[in-house]
Amino acid sequence: MRIKRKAKWESKLTLAEIKHLRENTDGTLRGAKETFKVQKQLRERHDAMEPCWDCRFIARKLNEPV
Repeated sequence: MRIKRKAKWESKLTLAEIKHLRENTDGTLRGAKETFKVQKQLRERHDAMEPCWDCRFIARKLNEPV
């Protein structure tokens, strides 16, 4: 599978990070933000729930809270 960058926000990410988002979300910025929002809510409710490291780094690069 060949991954191409399409959107402007994807230029901030590496191809591996884009692949991670496409595997775990619908591949859109909206889907990524929704995932980050849910991960943040889960973390606040349960101290032991943490997002994966890839998601944390991607969220930081996109200036989203996790």
